[in-house]
Amino acid sequence: MGIFSRRNAAPEETGRDIPLLNPMWFENQLSQAGKPTTSRNKAAIAGLTSANLALNATRWLDVVGTPEIRRRWDAEFGRPDEDLPSMLGRPDRMIDFLWAVSPRLHPGLRDFVGSMAGTFQDTARRFGPELPLDMWSAAG
Repeated sequence: MGIFSRRNAAPEETGRDIPLLNPMWFENQLSQAGKPTTSRNKAAIAGLTSANLALNATRWLDVVGTPEIRRRWDAEFGRPDEDLPSMLGRPDRMIDFLWAVSPRLHPGLRDFVGSMAGTFQDTARRFGPELPLDMWSAAG
């Protein structure tokens, strides 16, 4: 069932069932791309993931959100993170936020993680061993 379905989500969708991205998913993606597993490279993949998640969230919140939810999203994610631990945790915080908004977002969030793996692999090939922190904008 997709986000645009008018039916209610299945009742078993109550808690986040998407594994945390930080650290293992980031490390696995870097390893698959043949990139060193450094803090900087993990931050680069976190930034790319956050940027892509934010683009999806804009559409999703237009469908299932309210002005108050949008204000909360903007307050939480409208500014860049200042330090490495915050950068690394941002995609998981975004997923947690969206997961709590509506069960209608759960299928899209699950699909997002799989599609993001392909996006990262394609994007990472364009760079050397040290990935730029603004990989989301430098890839274009």
